[in-house]
Amino acid sequence: MEQAEERRLYGKALRSLSRREHSRLQLLQKLKRDCSDAALVEAVLDRLTEDGLLSDVRFAESLCLSRIGRGYGEFYIRRELANKGVNIEIVSEVLSQVLEAQGSDWPALAEAVAQRRFPHFARDTTSWHKACRFLNRRGFSAGDIRAVLGPIPDAAGTAQNEAPA
Repeated sequence: MEQAEERRLYGKALRSLSRREHSRLQLLQKLKRDCSDAALVEAVLDRLTEDGLLSDVRFAESLCLSRIGRGYGEFYIRRELANKGVNIEIVSEVLSQVLEAQGSDWPALAEAVAQRRFPHFARDTTSWHKACRFLNRRGFSAGDIRAVLGPIPDAAGTAQNEAPA
């Protein structure tokens, strides 16, 4: 009976993995909905990992590429992967590998996202704050945002950190 249950869980996990990559935690949660035997679920997940079908590294790479392509920053991606149960060391390693493979960095990505969202960026305080909030929600750091947008303009349209002419 237990062997039949294990085969059923293994098949369900395979069907889920055939659609898209999952983290170990995500698959654990899916399988626990169908089976109350935690040891059996863990055994199925261990078998999938041994067979090379379940990998948090592969899941993290897939999610990173997807989120970067959709214009999300480092902090957003880190938080999402942590929420999905991926180890922080894996996250750091994968993020650096993905950026290196793309030949890019976070400020360059933030600039591309800002250009797409605000193609005619006005150098006034209201527009600056709007762009800043947008990039912050997208998960870019304050340093990346400052590198892209420059210093905060005052009401006259000049940067506050610059001396008046």
